[in-house]
Amino acid sequence: MKLNRREFLSLSGKSAAGAVIFAACSIPEKELIVQSPVDMPEDLVRGIDTWYATSWNDGASGDGILVRVLEGRIKKIKGNPDHPVNRGGARSTLDSAIQLHYNPDRLHDHKVRRSKEGILSNVTKDQADKLIQEATSKDKKIVIVTNPTRSSDGWISQKFAESRGGRYLTYEPLEESNFHDVISDLFETEEVPHFDIANADNVLSFGADWIENWISPAGYGNAFGELRSGKRGFIAHVEPRFSLTSANSDLWISPKPGTESEIALSIANVIIKEKLVPESQINDFLNKFPEGKIEFGYSPTDVQSRTGVSEKKISEIAHRISDGKSIILAGGSTSAYTNGKFNTYVALSLNILVGSIGKEGGVILNPEVNSDYIGGSTKPNTIENWEEELAQWRAGYVDTVIIRGVDLAYLMPNSLDVKGALSKVENVISFGNIMNETLDLSDIVIPETTFFEEWGSEIPNPMPGYKAISLQQPVVVKEGPGASGAVSFVDKLIELEPSIGSSNKSIVKKVFDNEYDLSNGSGSVKAENKSSFMNGIQQRGGFWNTNETGSDKKIRLQNPFDLKSNNSFSDTDSSYGEEFHLIPFTNILMDGKLSNSPWAQQSANGITTAAWQTWGEINSKQAEELGIKEGDIIYLKSDSGEIKCLAYPHPAVQPGTLCVPTGQGTLKGGRYASDRGSNVLKILSGLKDEESGAFAWASTKVSLKRAGGNEKLPKFEGTVEAFPAEPGVPVLVVAPGQTAHEAEEENHHKYQEMLNFREHHDDSHGDEKHDDGSH
Repeated sequence: MKLNRREFLSLSGKSAAGAVIFAACSIPEKELIVQSPVDMPEDLVRGIDTWYATSWNDGASGDGILVRVLEGRIKKIKGNPDHPVNRGGARSTLDSAIQLHYNPDRLHDHKVRRSKEGILSNVTKDQADKLIQEATSKDKKIVIVTNPTRSSDGWISQKFAESRGGRYLTYEPLEESNFHDVISDLFETEEVPHFDIANADNVLSFGADWIENWISPAGYGNAFGELRSGKRGFIAHVEPRFSLTSANSDLWISPKPGTESEIALSIANVIIKEKLVPESQINDFLNKFPEGKIEFGYSPTDVQSRTGVSEKKISEIAHRISDGKSIILAGGSTSAYTNGKFNTYVALSLNILVGSIGKEGGVILNPEVNSDYIGGSTKPNTIENWEEELAQWRAGYVDTVIIRGVDLAYLMPNSLDVKGALSKVENVISFGNIMNETLDLSDIVIPETTFFEEWGSEIPNPMPGYKAISLQQPVVVKEGPGASGAVSFVDKLIELEPSIGSSNKSIVKKVFDNEYDLSNGSGSVKAENKSSFMNGIQQRGGFWNTNETGSDKKIRLQNPFDLKSNNSFSDTDSSYGEEFHLIPFTNILMDGKLSNSPWAQQSANGITTAAWQTWGEINSKQAEELGIKEGDIIYLKSDSGEIKCLAYPHPAVQPGTLCVPTGQGTLKGGRYASDRGSNVLKILSGLKDEESGAFAWASTKVSLKRAGGNEKLPKFEGTVEAFPAEPGVPVLVVAPGQTAHEAEEENHHKYQEMLNFREHHDDSHGDEKHDDGSH
């Protein structure tokens, strides 16, 4: 099926009753090539490839993707050009998901541990189901734990927990809860705004590595391409680590960790003193701050001494973002110090000062979207929430914990002692595709389906400035090749509590049936009836409506100095070694989800090109002073533990910092992941943001010690020595735009001279006589 969406389209599904019309909705004019099976995709096993529009909730949240299926097997994943969030953009992680589905270590059998001291052994599904029924009966105190999600999966999880009088929590290791809190405080909304990067003149980001892995990297990466292919724009990035966003910026500023708010306030100081924006904007901004606080406390000269950033750069950024359409982003490490919320609030409030809110090329506020069958949140529970929850587990107040999509035993720092807490829970039930550390500690292990086999719906966060709901649909049959024995997490919850609904598929259909009723004939899909509407949803990969925007939102700027702003770090052992700030960062392995995919393992890091290992990025000069070379084995010790990694000296690393990627070091993760590298998440200190209780994962300090050995760090770039040309070997010099043949003709005489010299040199050398007269 190949139809051009430049015209209104009338499409009929193979058993749909009516016509479907697709509206452009301001998304790119692309060919519609996506199929829509009315039944399951396994009814189309043939020698012609088929593409299905779906989404990956816990791996590429918010993005629309297309999956190519040939003869019933998944062959390729790419971005959906019809989806308004990523518009065809794709994360580098996508193809690795195929290897999680067809993985040699994928679980197929239910496992049960008869006692806490016993071992896991295989049992039949019926035997496991009986134990699950007992562990989840209505008299049990139950907690459900998943990854952060705002979806039909989240709604079902919430409803099941409520049916047992229990709780539903989520966990994210490098959490962004401060960012979500600030958005709520500033704009009175739980929806992350649409940052209109593609139409901006200037982009200033604090800590948010938006080109590589922050919030919506596929969508932002696509917007980055549009920005650079047009008038190019100006990009400045503030972050101690030299990230992919740092590398692609026109101006990279590397401050002392935790001082980002000082830079933001100093930028405001320049804008206000030099009146770079209209006076009305300045007055509205200053009305919320203590009198004289910005004007006299944060001059670039003063801030330079506290942050290590030159006043010239601060002034340059202030002038840049005051001229034209500008966006200021803040998150990542900036929001992950003990003063993270303060940092983030001050930085994001610059959008108000420069007048970016609600304007093209600025910060577009999204509408509040509520659905009767979509629940949960993309904002995770804070570490403070988790300290309180784990105390309940240790005290024996929880009978059953159900875990899905998050490896708590691997992801949580040692300071939380989640393993000890799990040992006090009577029944730990875990769902998973591949063995991990949490499954290994569980009492009941259930092999789970992948997103390729499941129905689902999700509200992207962020949306594209208007209402959007993504669809997840099966693209291969359950119990297919390499997937035998797998069980749907949400269908299992529905089976245990039938009042939730009849099936996961039926609940997803209700989500879009509601949209049919509410749309009043507007939006991306128009149809005569619900059946035809759902058929169109499956072809587009979701539903969006440009008429539903968030333009009526209020700006609620408050005095940020009311927030606690103490920037503190964990203690170190000075007798162990040199002290460094530890900056963990996420790469293609994510939080370890993809560590058992060899495609993901071999994918080179964008800055170091390293792969298959855990490395520590250290400033080159500092490494030289300490006698550290690339590949040297070093130990990093914090107040929570110790890990080993390989040194990677780099000239762009902020002196006094060590940057270490997440994703490696699992003890139970399959053949490609187990006992490979180290888990930096375990040694993060338990410090919290004083204001919000969020995890201050960038406030850990470590002591560094050399181990004495050296290993070759696997890198894509390699190290190839250049050898000088052999004397007399002719060298052909090719000018720009010249072919080798043209260069040979133009320089023939020189080329021939070199050749003749070599022949003459060889002949004379051969005729050389020795003192005894011999040749």
